[in-house]
Amino acid sequence: MASKPSFLSPTVKSLWDIFRGTNSAGSLPLEFSSYSDLITPDLTWPRRVNQDPDTFYSHLARDLRVIMHSVHEKVMATDGPSRNLPWLSHPQLFNEIVQDFRQGRYRCHATLMLMCPILERSLGNILFSRAPDVAIPPLLRDLVSSRRLITVIGRSNAIVLDLFFGSPHSVNLRNIIWHGFAQDSDLPSVFVTNIYFLCASIQIRISDGGAIVPRPFIVLAPDIEFPQETPDESSDECPDLRNAIRSHHHLLITAELLIKMEFQLRRIFCAVNKCHQRTLTAENSRVYITFKEMFSSTIDDSGTENKLLSFLGVDVLNLLMDLLILPKGPRIRDRLGHGELDLSQSENFEKWAKTVTFVKIRIAESETDKVVECQYRPQFHPIFIVIRSIETLVPTICDLQSSMGTASKDFAQVLDLEVDPLPDLSSWRDTILTRCQGIPFNLLDRPPPECSVISIVNRWTRALKDFTVVLAKDVHQRTRKLHSQESSLRHLSSSRKLFSMFQVVSETVLKSIISLTFVLKDLQSLDPMALGQIQKTLKQTCIITEKTVALVDKSKYDELKYALTAWFNLLTDLPHSQ
Repeated sequence: MASKPSFLSPTVKSLWDIFRGTNSAGSLPLEFSSYSDLITPDLTWPRRVNQDPDTFYSHLARDLRVIMHSVHEKVMATDGPSRNLPWLSHPQLFNEIVQDFRQGRYRCHATLMLMCPILERSLGNILFSRAPDVAIPPLLRDLVSSRRLITVIGRSNAIVLDLFFGSPHSVNLRNIIWHGFAQDSDLPSVFVTNIYFLCASIQIRISDGGAIVPRPFIVLAPDIEFPQETPDESSDECPDLRNAIRSHHHLLITAELLIKMEFQLRRIFCAVNKCHQRTLTAENSRVYITFKEMFSSTIDDSGTENKLLSFLGVDVLNLLMDLLILPKGPRIRDRLGHGELDLSQSENFEKWAKTVTFVKIRIAESETDKVVECQYRPQFHPIFIVIRSIETLVPTICDLQSSMGTASKDFAQVLDLEVDPLPDLSSWRDTILTRCQGIPFNLLDRPPPECSVISIVNRWTRALKDFTVVLAKDVHQRTRKLHSQESSLRHLSSSRKLFSMFQVVSETVLKSIISLTFVLKDLQSLDPMALGQIQKTLKQTCIITEKTVALVDKSKYDELKYALTAWFNLLTDLPHSQ
């Protein structure tokens, strides 16, 4: 059977190959319990300042090769219960992963794929607990080089940690695995056993320093809905993935499929854009092609069009952006790969395994003549978050209008008011919702002024909804007191002021929602000057809208009238709002 091609660069592959084979240089005695029993810090680190990174890590790997093979033999030969590693974010899962590896149920790739995010999260927890005044670096390589962390875990452990995760010139295990470059045939088994031993060695070092306080995990909203398809073990040649599907190990399925999907998309990206072949490999001297680059509108500084976007089609692209990239979305690959999610309940990942399966199948279909069956409405693009806010806001406004219309009739009889009939919003509601469906958008590379306008519109929408909710509550309470004859003369006087403003309230709220749709419709065709004017006007409108919420809440209706008038005048001056 022909061996699979490696997607490691020659430099990375030569570093990994140092750890292959048997320990021909002999073994160390098995009487050791931590790396501090094996590694002399001053033997290796002083050379770092005098050598280029590739040479340094190559020499470090050769210095530690015998030690790591001895550790491997000790871990694989050990019988009995697993080690107690309470400092880890998921000690039970971590031990189960290693036990499955030792018993041959899963191979190196699947094992390391889950070990890396647990280790990354746990190292951050150490820094969080022992140095709370230090900001936790977002990148693992920066976390590994933190002086405070090195002080806590000890130099010997830090040397091993640096070798595995320290920079792009190191073994760089986490990045190469989680960005889809490593295959099981690339991975020496000593990587698994030495990372396991590293965790045990760190446990010994920090055991006298008090408990490690875990940071709270990110909890994905349970009501997020994506299209799904059940994984099929017969459709994949990876033994670990087939095994995971048979055993319903949804966490492992999700992780494996996400990694495979990134490699799948990178391969297509390189093919359709005719990129150089080396962009498929893990290089230690250049940035990888990741999802961010794959979904950019251009592939280089010269503005060359990224043909992957049209190749995938708008629906698949929308789904990928929502699932992986957009800040308001689940960003499932980043959060899973960096240990930000609770991994202890594998069943919680079942829907994500099915979603990634659906996406992978649609991507595969795009490479054939088969019609890609994917109809997906974006959920997390800023424009669509605004649209959803408007769709929620319109019924709230209509309910307010209805309440105000009923209340105005009741109060007109008691307060001897002449209140004009309020306009019917039903036709406006239908028009507004129809306009929302037709708002154009571009997922990628939007200019900062446009993004700022969208952000302000979102804020305005929230303020407008707060205003309608507070006002509706106030109207309800006043109507209840009127019917129960609990209204004092002062209360009736303030009610008169409120209901005399019904018409301007109605006009202002109605004009607001219409202005929102006009702003969004014209956003991408406006020149910078018009965008700047809209941005300025919306900021002022937001401030006044937010102020009206407080005014209603405090029943300051004299001030409210002036606020509504200023609000209305601003909307009249808003470009493209007519």
